[in-house]
Amino acid sequence: DWAFSGCKGLGTARLGEGLKTIGEGAFYNCETLVGILIPGSVTVVGQKAFVGCESLEYFYGDHATEDGRCLVIDGEIKGFAPCAETKYYFIPDGITSVGPWTFAHCENLRQIIMGADVVEVKDHAFYYSSLDNDRIGLSLKNVKTIGDYAFAETNMVNLFIPDCTTHIGKYAFYGCTFAREVEIGSGLTEISEGAFSLSAIQSCHLPKNITRIGANAFKNATYLKWVGLPSTITYIGDEAFQTSHLKTVYVSGKGPADAELGENIFPEGTEVFVPFDYEHLYRQGLSPWLEYDPHDWIPDDVENWDPEGPFGPYLQ
Repeated sequence: DWAFSGCKGLGTARLGEGLKTIGEGAFYNCETLVGILIPGSVTVVGQKAFVGCESLEYFYGDHATEDGRCLVIDGEIKGFAPCAETKYYFIPDGITSVGPWTFAHCENLRQIIMGADVVEVKDHAFYYSSLDNDRIGLSLKNVKTIGDYAFAETNMVNLFIPDCTTHIGKYAFYGCTFAREVEIGSGLTEISEGAFSLSAIQSCHLPKNITRIGANAFKNATYLKWVGLPSTITYIGDEAFQTSHLKTVYVSGKGPADAELGENIFPEGTEVFVPFDYEHLYRQGLSPWLEYDPHDWIPDDVENWDPEGPFGPYLQ
């Protein structure tokens, strides 16, 4: 592991036939590396093997894509040649997975378009890159699984989770400080721990397929002013919505009355509104909702409630 990490003055490299494993961080921060030949015998590439190779232009060998920009083994991208001037890249068809740390720290990369066959984006895949989908777009298309920290600390503005996505990992969109909008598709049932923490999301209307919200899910999303919770909620983790500007939470249906609630899920002073017909369920016995003094409100179908409709003033 870390065999040539930080090597200065390395321009090209040729790895010998018969080599099977490239260790973790093998060429990490080899800033002058331009090209590298990877033999077909290689079957394992460790994480961060080519992170920080900002001048890398081409991979050569049996595992290189036709354009030489990606190192692919068994359908998964194991390395990317960012080249200093690369701002846009289309992941070729036939690739099914974006491996861990593959595009991490690509400071000039602004746009990635996923090929039709990509179904998985693994941990830290785009961590701390400069993706900016407000200006040039990011398409997840057929992605089913998004790993931990996969898009953390990028410049994304609109976070769109398609219907085909069934899992987003912990802190997947952490630190997206330009992200003002989030749209969650019908395939997701759980918001993982810290998934949208430290983002700039201004409002969040969770769809009725969501049943669990992990700890810190929206913590320190400092511009978040209101949240709509569906009737399907069964669990909300510790400090899930602990953010300074949250003013109002709207809860739908009677289901959440029996939900398991963690500690300090909302900041002090947040107004929690529950459906008129079910207020007694939220206030009975030792209900954890009592801590937030739930009030009744007229609409009881927040899942279908139009923020632009007659109840729009409730959002102000």
